[in-house]
Amino acid sequence: MDYRLTEEQKLIVESVRRITKEKISPLVEEVDRKGEFPWKVHKILLENGFVGLCLPREYGGGGLDLLTFSMVAEELAKGCYSATFWLNDLTIEPLL
Repeated sequence: MDYRLTEEQKLIVESVRRITKEKISPLVEEVDRKGEFPWKVHKILLENGFVGLCLPREYGGGGLDLLTFSMVAEELAKGCYSATFWLNDLTIEPLL
């Protein structure tokens, strides 16, 4: 069995790392200070396709496997832990 990451996995993780560092992390202090729902962070996740990652592609999701999803969540949590809860809509998946 080959345990190396695929090129696609590497690309996805690097993309999340870059977006988290450049766009999400700078908003975290403001979000924490205001104590409001972080709509700006949520919008960034939506715009970059980081919501519904494990949902099948035929239903508009990302179709990611759990390993890739976990790596995405780990990178995002480095910048904004609470944002990891929006990566997969757990209320929809049981309906599939």
